[in-house]
Amino acid sequence: MLKELAAQLPSVDHAFDELIGRANQVDVAARAPSAADELHATDAQLRDAEVREHALGRELASMRRRRAELEARSAAASATPRRAFPWLAVAVAFAAGLAAMFAISRLALRPPAALAQDPDAVPEARPATTEPPAIAAPPRPTVTPIDPPSPSSPPPPP
Repeated sequence: MLKELAAQLPSVDHAFDELIGRANQVDVAARAPSAADELHATDAQLRDAEVREHALGRELASMRRRRAELEARSAAASATPRRAFPWLAVAVAFAAGLAAMFAISRLALRPPAALAQDPDAVPEARPATTEPPAIAAPPRPTVTPIDPPSPSSPPPPP
């Protein structure tokens, strides 16, 4: 009975040949793209291009809005007149400062006695002393030892 069953089963060589044949058929089918696969790839590329085009359109619209805002700001800034620098006020203030310095140098820096005697006289400068003032010697610091002096050490100088 086992021999009858074994005879009905295909041989190993026959099964191996069938397996190789099926693998070759699948490999050939996998290598040759079908029209449906090409259509699917083209469709995917088209969708990607449409998505990118839509995103670039939004970005372009955003940039156009930003440009319009900047142009509006620029137009508003150029429409307001610039105030001129107040050169006249600066010149008047400078002249007033010069007049005040002249008046102070002629009137306030003279002693009153010299004004009473001769208003046009220039006061004499004091003679400069050639000797510098005497500088007192600084006091000597007092040093207190930390350790008590040993009986054999000499006493500190006064």
